[in-house]
Amino acid sequence: GCKRLANGNTLVAEQGPCQAVEVNPQGQIVHVTPLTTTVEGHHLQVRNVHKLANGNILAAHEGEGAVREVDPSGKVVWEYTGVTNTGDAQRLPNGNTLICCGTQKRLIEVTRDKRIVWEFSDKDAPDLNITWISSLQQLKNGNLLIGNFMRGKEGQGAHAIEVTHDKKKRVVWKWDDHTLIQSLTTVRAIGE
Repeated sequence: GCKRLANGNTLVAEQGPCQAVEVNPQGQIVHVTPLTTTVEGHHLQVRNVHKLANGNILAAHEGEGAVREVDPSGKVVWEYTGVTNTGDAQRLPNGNTLICCGTQKRLIEVTRDKRIVWEFSDKDAPDLNITWISSLQQLKNGNLLIGNFMRGKEGQGAHAIEVTHDKKKRVVWKWDDHTLIQSLTTVRAIGE
């Protein structure tokens, strides 16, 4: 995935070599952060990366079911493992981390010491046919925008879901236009 940074540069997740690359508007590489992975094949090494306020990179490693925070040199400073098909993760202002758990059909919030303190899953919205939670974004209003990769279930559920990030986990909005899109991996709200 790619993300425009506040400084105007773009952060790119590159597979094979597995790294986060920061590129300026002129197309010049500003910094390369190596990312640790045990996956040899390029396809599942890394999905989305985010630059944190402290300058570190938060990377979702799909093939390993891991999320890692690395410093600019690539040294792992925090890691969460044990989930499947991790497509995205986001650090929250309170220091917790939201993690997409892919084919486990759930999104979790974990503390720095790796305790799960919140979870949204297919059981919270059975009518949406959640198949593979592949992306997430916390919106300015605090709600979460979730991408649902329909792999193998095209035409049968919501592509994108906005849910409240609280105990109620209320579905605020969904998008499921299967004539326009068969399946998506990442959804983002522009301007958020």
